[in-house]
Amino acid sequence: MIELTGMEIINKLKNSVINLLQAKPKLFDIYPNYEKALEGGLGYDEKKLVEVIVAKALAFKKDLSTNNNLDLSISRTVFALSLLYKKSSLTILDFGGGAGTHYTLAKKLLGDKVSIKWHVVETEMMVKEAKNNNLENEELKFFKDIDSAIDDIDSFDLIYANSSLTYTDDPMKYLNKLLNTNFDLFYITRTPMNEKSKENIVGLQSSKLSTNGQGNIPEGLNIEDEVIKYPFTIISKSVLEKAIKKKTKIKFFIREEVGSYQTKAGNFRMFGYVLKKTN
Repeated sequence: MIELTGMEIINKLKNSVINLLQAKPKLFDIYPNYEKALEGGLGYDEKKLVEVIVAKALAFKKDLSTNNNLDLSISRTVFALSLLYKKSSLTILDFGGGAGTHYTLAKKLLGDKVSIKWHVVETEMMVKEAKNNNLENEELKFFKDIDSAIDDIDSFDLIYANSSLTYTDDPMKYLNKLLNTNFDLFYITRTPMNEKSKENIVGLQSSKLSTNGQGNIPEGLNIEDEVIKYPFTIISKSVLEKAIKKKTKIKFFIREEVGSYQTKAGNFRMFGYVLKKTN
């Protein structure tokens, strides 16, 4: 057995750190449009991904019913609720809200003192899986499109778009649709933007299946972790701001994580907006 001296150990650690720092991150590929990117990925309505997100939502709901353990990933939902702190009843449109974990957290924090109507807009597969697993209740409902989600509510206190616009096939189409609904506040967050031009940049993101949704993959699901790929769009910041200023006033502008999307077309940071409806 070879024994290393203290200095040799330090040098090995030093070299390991240097190699780690010098290692080039894998850059996301760029495509001419969403359809081309989709050909290289699985899409966000892929069956296994949806099953994992719904199973995680069920586990999260169960965990919160018996303990008060939270992590910092919930901070944006807490911020969203803080915008509405004076209200005794809430109507919220959660665009791309997965299997309802934002609602589950809101209910944990607010309890029964605040009545809630929480409408989640998601893919058809996500909606079906959430309903089949009895995640709906009198307050939480799932819809496959914006029109059906707004059908029975005259106006929403808040529209919440947390890391969702960027994963649609046409972010500006959905943004304009949301801007044309009746609402008081609109909170956009975790949305990467192109600050340099009016061009939208479409890429293909790789991630571990286990990183999607809240928490770990439940053991009983019998699904192995794997790398999945799905398209994303870096939205032009100037184009987005032109659209939102037609219908709203920017109440808060938030500079979020830097370099979150590292692509072959450059590195892009995320931004957030709190918007107040004006017309």
